Amino acid sequence: MLLMKIRVMASLVAAAFVCTAGSAFAEEINCSNKHRSAKLSFSQNLFDDAVAQAKVATDVCPEKGDHHIMYAMALAELGAVRFQDAYTTADTKEEQDALLTEAFEMFRLVGVQFDSAVVVENKGKIRKDARENREHYWVKHFNQGIEMLKQDKLNIAEQQFAIARMIDPTDARGYLQGANALIGMDLKDAAAELVKEGLKVQPEDPKLNDLLEDLFMDAARSLNVKSEQTEDPAEAQAMAEKSLGLLAELEKRTPEDPNVYFEEGSAHLQIGRAVKKAGGESATHFLESAEAFDKAAGLLPAVINAGRDPPGA
Repeated sequence: MLLMKIRVMASLVAAAFVCTAGSAFAEEINCSNKHRSAKLSFSQNLFDDAVAQAKVATDVCPEKGDHHIMYAMALAELGAVRFQDAYTTADTKEEQDALLTEAFEMFRLVGVQFDSAVVVENKGKIRKDARENREHYWVKHFNQGIEMLKQDKLNIAEQQFAIARMIDPTDARGYLQGANALIGMDLKDAAAELVKEGLKVQPEDPKLNDLLEDLFMDAARSLNVKSEQTEDPAEAQAMAEKSLGLLAELEKRTPEDPNVYFEEGSAHLQIGRAVKKAGGESATHFLESAEAFDKAAGLLPAVINAGRDPPGA
């Protein structure tokens, strides 16, 4: 909700600025004609011209919701062309990067223009057209991302899910599948950050919450293993402390999970060993390790018997 309010306020400020500037040009430029030209070019797949014409119509008459919708649609089509060109016609890495940068900037504006349409003209038809066209382009790129996942083209899949999020940042599925693509590329830290971003807009989404917990647990376990294998005491301690930070977040979310306390015990154990190896006082860390292991053990019977009838029932 906060994200939507910020986006709406930004759109209002932009619209107010353009309204002031647009009035000076309205007499010289007929925005309705520009809008019709944009629609004609769009129907003929002349997306460069459609974008140019729609931008003028929107700049001069920003109070027209249908102008913003047309601009968003033209940007979405031209962005798709630039994205495809990046992988089919670019001869160098520099050319590819430039095309992708241009495409992503267009897709970022797509979401802004759909938002602006409803802000400046909050009518039933405008809301419906904005919603349906936004959904059309979101589904298009989300499905392309799913197809790239199936083909194991993880980088392109992640980009397609990023585009979907630009078009509609409120749909949790764009974050979930984007995180899955990042996990496939072994970028679990980035996946966790993306999931947390998704939870800001959909905090109750069960799949995002489950995935974040899995990512945190996986990362904590990995850090504990690396800490045990590392010869440098300072590096080993730093890894274990980072693991404890992740586990503290998990403890808030799943306070009855024995695995959390088992890994906390392991992390404290690694810290104690590292401190002792460096010549420091380690007794406190070993005590904390034992307490965490005890807590994990105390929770195990409840987990094992969960959902079962007591003996003799």
